[in-house]
Amino acid sequence: MLLAANFIADGEAMTECVYLTIASRMAMLLDLPNIKVKTRVEQEINRRVWWSLVTTDTWNSSSVSLPRAIQIRHDVPLPISEQDFRNLDLNEPAEHVASPATPSSPNSWPSHSLLARFISLNTLLYEVNQLNARIATEKLSRAQTHEAIGELAANLDTWLTGLPPQLRYTEENMAFWGSQGSGPTFVNMHMNYHHIGQLLFYSSLGASLEVADDSPASEQTLNFATKCKQHAADLCDLIWKAKQRPETDIMHSLVGHDLVTSSTVQIHTLLFSLGDEEIATAKSRLERNFEMITDLHKYWPIVSVTISKLEKFHNACLRYKDATFHLDRWMLQFILEFSQPIQERSEDAIHGGDNVAVFNQLRSLIDV
Repeated sequence: MLLAANFIADGEAMTECVYLTIASRMAMLLDLPNIKVKTRVEQEINRRVWWSLVTTDTWNSSSVSLPRAIQIRHDVPLPISEQDFRNLDLNEPAEHVASPATPSSPNSWPSHSLLARFISLNTLLYEVNQLNARIATEKLSRAQTHEAIGELAANLDTWLTGLPPQLRYTEENMAFWGSQGSGPTFVNMHMNYHHIGQLLFYSSLGASLEVADDSPASEQTLNFATKCKQHAADLCDLIWKAKQRPETDIMHSLVGHDLVTSSTVQIHTLLFSLGDEEIATAKSRLERNFEMITDLHKYWPIVSVTISKLEKFHNACLRYKDATFHLDRWMLQFILEFSQPIQERSEDAIHGGDNVAVFNQLRSLIDV
């Protein structure tokens, strides 16, 4: 896993994928979460490594459009809270859990475990990625798209409303978790929530430009587009506020990808909004995003790919404007393949140049 992390930092996504797959196979061959150990500490570490592999694979498999290297298992307990982990006695014997708290049993999740909530949210990210791949490749009808988005939106809302008060986003909670040494984990969890939200509703940005009537279906499209904008705005503001405190600042390279995705939503507002205040706010967020992305580039070479992608998106807007936000193959690659450069948007793709052969690899996201 460390080798994989090292290679992705340098922008070598394919090499990361190879090492992550090796790590996943090793964990499965060992049956890592159930391997016999003497102490509770060893047991918890093995479970955390397992879930780290699952979480990382969700991002990696989507970014290279390949099937998952490791599947979610519903018999592996989720991590306990950081406080409980720190308080474990080094000699406490390993436990047997008859009914473990897993992603499929939200009522039994460890109440104040940030990692447990983070992992459960990660399962939604994979489902959203699959849906967007379906929208781009299968040309779903508006009714089918709305139904699928609505189902996942309900799951996302359930995740949020199920958070205990101390895990919900407030500046007071962010300060608290920062004081406990878990500030970045708290911020990452809420950043992922908003990133999943902007991805889930992203297809409605392009669809909202084609609305020509005031039917219920059209209103739903506009409503979803508004939700996309809200998640993107909240993501920008969250990362900016977290940056003001060293104990909550998040500096890993994926932050750049999330900020670039949210920046494209701000560009949509600049291009199509009629409200001066809304345009001014979007411009301010774009400027702050670029400042944060530039700061990340000082530490992570891969962020140069992120900056290049934003430039390609800007070029596409200058040439095609309305069509740029259509969720097709190019746009799907833009929002999923965070570690790989992207080609300039071509006119062929906009006018139906995508063919079955091009989508063969992307279909791996749907079929597995």
